[in-house]
Amino acid sequence: MISLLLWLSLFILLSVVIALFGLRFWFSQRRSRDGILTLAFFHPYCNDGGGGERVLWEGIRSLLEESEWRREGKKRRICLFTGVQDKDLDIVGDETKEKLLAVDILSKTKERFNIEIPSNQIDFFFLKKRKWIEASTWPRFTLLGQSLGSIVLGWEALCLLNPDVFVDTMGYAFTLPIFSWIAKSRVGCYVHYPTISSDMLKRVENKVEAHNNNASISRNPIKSFLKLYYYRAFAWLYGIVGSFSDLVMTNSSWTMNHISNLWKVNGRLYRLYPPCNTDKLETIPLNSSKRERIILSIAQFRPEKNHSLQLQSLQTLFKQHPEYKKEGIKLVMIGSSRNKEDDQRIEKLRQEAQQLGISENVNFVINAKFEELVGWYSRAMIGLHTMTDEHFGIGVVELMVAGVIPVAHNSAGPKLDIVIPFKGEKTGYLAQTAEEYASSFHSILVMDSSQREAIQVAGRKSASRFSDLLFGKEFNQHISSLVRGETEKKSQ
Repeated sequence: MISLLLWLSLFILLSVVIALFGLRFWFSQRRSRDGILTLAFFHPYCNDGGGGERVLWEGIRSLLEESEWRREGKKRRICLFTGVQDKDLDIVGDETKEKLLAVDILSKTKERFNIEIPSNQIDFFFLKKRKWIEASTWPRFTLLGQSLGSIVLGWEALCLLNPDVFVDTMGYAFTLPIFSWIAKSRVGCYVHYPTISSDMLKRVENKVEAHNNNASISRNPIKSFLKLYYYRAFAWLYGIVGSFSDLVMTNSSWTMNHISNLWKVNGRLYRLYPPCNTDKLETIPLNSSKRERIILSIAQFRPEKNHSLQLQSLQTLFKQHPEYKKEGIKLVMIGSSRNKEDDQRIEKLRQEAQQLGISENVNFVINAKFEELVGWYSRAMIGLHTMTDEHFGIGVVELMVAGVIPVAHNSAGPKLDIVIPFKGEKTGYLAQTAEEYASSFHSILVMDSSQREAIQVAGRKSASRFSDLLFGKEFNQHISSLVRGETEKKSQ
């Protein structure tokens, strides 16, 4: 019996190996040989309007505008794998409807980011299986489920197009082996946030309650023990799939440190700060004495952004200084809503503001256009950021450029890369608790205009490190090296 099971196991293993090599050969034969080099970006939510989408579109624009991209006279084609909403599934496969959807996406990109991409310079490949990577599909074992789902979505993408170069810009590392080994593409990625990190492991190990470690687990020793080993096993898998990348770009010191520890790719690992909209925003007058007493938050309505802490911080400020409530100080929460889950979160925040007794001092602005954002940037005095371990924090940078003094969470990107002294001058504040946020608000509100302006000037100068121009230049250098095959995998 044991001998039979052994032979059966060997047969199954051999069959899998043969199938994989067969697929590898078949897909390599399917690649276009018309002399046009194809570079494909993988970004299932290209129309979300967040910082990750700004990286994608600014990267594409910089490639299209860079003469080096076409310096050898060889034709090159830029493609984008992206998903569609359930209501738009019937569009996939209909060439006319797909073109209309592509034009709509590019139009919204122009509105939200002031980035214009000609529709004739990019080819869209729409994916129908995006639901496989949504958190709602995997209420349990979400990390593993979404990662397995990304394999399904990546396979769908490969069946549509086998590119010469594949670049994941959204963090779906489990797609990398598909395109590296089976498709034999040169593979790169831009990592905004490690899917798992040592910080996440520590929170589970120390039984700390968080948005991804709820009370039912953190208060149960057995569940915490099982989850810890689940996380450790996943971290091991994550390290393996990440090692398939020929080029790894990370958006901050914090992300780079975690990826370095997990993926062991130091020879091809780079820190590339994301592009921040400094050109337009730096023209906004500082006008310290004319700024309104507005606390401005710009963040997608996702659980990890911790908007609840923002409401609690405002309530704490009003408790400590009741005069501010009477003066009508406002918290303006601006963000995009991607789906029904986001809409539900916004409604819960409205209810929470009502329960805290601050609803008249809180405004919600949903899916604002770029020009509307600029208007708020020019009016607000204080900027608010509350996400723990924010990988970078484009929103914080944009606040600084616009002359809005940031009060950001004292962790990760804002702490290590952004809200740091510039030539000895303060550029903003860091906080963790509602009390610390309220104290920082008060400090800014009671400053005279010259003190606030000194912080504004230092913040704006410091933020010049994160310009679109610098990002585009470095992004081009890295992608060009990948296209030319100058990045090589090191032995592990």
